[in-house]
Amino acid sequence: MNRRILLSTALAVLLLAPPARAETIRIAVAHALTGPVAFVGIPVMNAIKLAADEINASGRLGADKIVLETADTGSDKTQALTLARRYGEDAGILVFLGPTSSIEGLAVAPLINDLKLPTVMTALSGEVLKAGPYAFKGTTAPQDFITVVAKYAFEKLKLRRCALIFDRQNEATVAQKNLFRDLQKQMGGTILSDDGILGSDTDFAALSTKVIDLQPDCVFLSAQGPVDGNLAIQLRQNGLPDSTKIIGTPSMATDQYLSVAGAAAEGTFMTADFVPGGRDDAGRNFVANYQKRFGAVADNYAAIGYTMMHLVGDAILRAGTHTDRAKFRDAFATMPPTPTILGDGTFTIDKDRLVHYGAALLTVKGGKFVAPPQ
Repeated sequence: MNRRILLSTALAVLLLAPPARAETIRIAVAHALTGPVAFVGIPVMNAIKLAADEINASGRLGADKIVLETADTGSDKTQALTLARRYGEDAGILVFLGPTSSIEGLAVAPLINDLKLPTVMTALSGEVLKAGPYAFKGTTAPQDFITVVAKYAFEKLKLRRCALIFDRQNEATVAQKNLFRDLQKQMGGTILSDDGILGSDTDFAALSTKVIDLQPDCVFLSAQGPVDGNLAIQLRQNGLPDSTKIIGTPSMATDQYLSVAGAAAEGTFMTADFVPGGRDDAGRNFVANYQKRFGAVADNYAAIGYTMMHLVGDAILRAGTHTDRAKFRDAFATMPPTPTILGDGTFTIDKDRLVHYGAALLTVKGGKFVAPPQ
């Protein structure tokens, strides 16, 4: 058989060979779709679905497709633990996106590390990372966004006398309050009061009176968005003057805060992960696509979920595997600086697995979030 015949035969074999079989990449997603932190979990879940569909449609992972396996934690750490165990013991699951709150995250972090399941949470608290190398956060380090709002309050607004109100049951809200307290003191400010509440509390009349009597020029709130909104409205209704500024965290950068606080939200200041409407073309396209698919405005938490899913897609590509959890973990932990719609536009992760992308500073004007004067 001459060389021409051999080549023709080989070509025929290649043409007749079936194409490489497309694989599915199984990713577990569990967030609070019901319960007190559903206002975070629902937009996160929606945006993860949107991003996964974009990755699949783009062909970024070749013919292989991401398949999401979704569940509701019910804002409950016991349910989150049950789901984390199920996913961790299923060798076909590559990565787990969830759960929603720091309370849930702190509960599941030791377990997912024992099961060697890479997990990317929306938890604000950096404490979830201490359980081991398989735990990640999709949100920026609290020091980054608290520094932004603390410096603005002190340097631009000239606020010197602050009262602090925080949810004492949530490690993240406690940590954020402590960061603001310490920064305010370092810059020469005075902390007039430091009051913890329960996330389930609704009557803040006595606390409002106490704070107002101190005549602060700043009240710093660190709780979930709806609770912050309830605090803001009761403080104003009980006589907190407009000259006293209400300052907060990204939990206030939500529609839930605006709807609960109503007119009391006007003139409040907070940091956010995402500039409403989008800072650039990528952000604006995300907002438009989210609105088209879900009939809702993409908020701060939707932007976080969307970014997390796209970063997971990048890590899958870099890991070169759809099943090896350790390789995926290493790929995510060594993520190079990556463009993002969040913060200042660049996502980085340091050697301690702390995420950094800066923060946007917002105020409420005319019932909407806008950038404040600089």
